Amino acid sequence: MGYGLQGYTIQLDELERKFVSWDERVFEQVSTSYRDILDRYNEDFEYEIKEWGCPNSYKCLDEIIMRKIKYRKNGFLYCYVFELICRSLGHKLNNSELYPLGGSKYIDFLDNWAKPPFGIPLADDFPIVYTIYENDFEDLKVKTSLSKLEDNEKKQFISWVDEAKESKSELILYYY
Repeated sequence: MGYGLQGYTIQLDELERKFVSWDERVFEQVSTSYRDILDRYNEDFEYEIKEWGCPNSYKCLDEIIMRKIKYRKNGFLYCYVFELICRSLGHKLNNSELYPLGGSKYIDFLDNWAKPPFGIPLADDFPIVYTIYENDFEDLKVKTSLSKLEDNEKKQFISWVDEAKESKSELILYYY
């Protein structure tokens, strides 16, 4: 198993409206649909939760929705939990050509966008989360066409950008 990209389209402004009103349905939908994964995260990251003081996955979900992220040292668990929000309320994109990739050198062109939304802190290591807004789509397409990706990878990546634009959504990318 290697590293690769997974993309999601999601309307962040709509999601933010739900967060601002603390729509309990968001928490319930994600925590119910992905209970097994959230529990597995708590088991997998038990050391970080106990020793580093990192909140557990349910607390991360609550803090993301409340927009009150308290643990700023390493955002890895927030990033993983936010991916579940993207899966639940966004659209997962086909990544058959982009997972696995040959290495991170192929996605250097994405560095400007390496930032999770909603004030979620960056992870020290993985996952790397990229947030691309509609006003950056054309620039991203140009950078993709000039990148070291293979032609089939470029084609699929550009299709992600086109799909995000057509659905008036942002593009959230995960590299892990």
